[in-house]
Amino acid sequence: MDVIEAIKTRRSIRKFDTNNYVSDDLIKKIIECAGWAPSAHNQQPWHFIVFRDSNRKIKIAERSKWAKFFEHAPVGIVVLTDFSLARESKGDKLLKYYCLQDSAAAVENLLLSAWNYNLGTCWIGDFDEEQLYDLFNISKNWVPVGIIAMGYPDQQWSGKASPRRNVEEIVDFVE
Repeated sequence: MDVIEAIKTRRSIRKFDTNNYVSDDLIKKIIECAGWAPSAHNQQPWHFIVFRDSNRKIKIAERSKWAKFFEHAPVGIVVLTDFSLARESKGDKLLKYYCLQDSAAAVENLLLSAWNYNLGTCWIGDFDEEQLYDLFNISKNWVPVGIIAMGYPDQQWSGKASPRRNVEEIVDFVE
C-alpha cells in the first residue's frame, strides 16, 4: 500500500476481530515505523507501552466516556512523551510542546503503518492520566499523550469513509 492510499483509506476502528492474534513481531515493526517520525532536535521523546491485559483495558474503558469499546481491543498501546527532554530555546520558547508534537507525529506513523499491515487502530484521547500512572507504574517525567486500540478489524466492518471537507475550504494561499 502506498502512503497516499494509506492516508485516504485509514479509518478509526472500534470493533475488532478478537479471534485474530496480533503478533509481537508485527507490533515491533509498527512501533519501529512510529520511531521514524520527525522530532525537534532529534530528541525522539516518545515511548510506547504495549499491553493485552483485559483487566487494564476494562478499567481504562470504564473511566472513558468515548472509548467504551476499548475493552474489546486485542492490543492497547499507551503513548508517552518525555518532558524531561524539554529545554528553553533562545530564552523564551519551551521545547516542552515539541515533545507533544513529536509524539503526535509518531502516533500518526503508528496508525498508518498498522493500516499498511491490515490492522485497525483508534487513537484515544479520552483517558484518566492518573489512572495510567497507576496501572502501568509510569515515572512522572513521562506524560501520557494517547492510547491506541489496535487489532484486525471485525469482518463486518464496512470501511465507509466519513465525509471530508473540500480542499478549497481548508486552505488559503497568501503572498
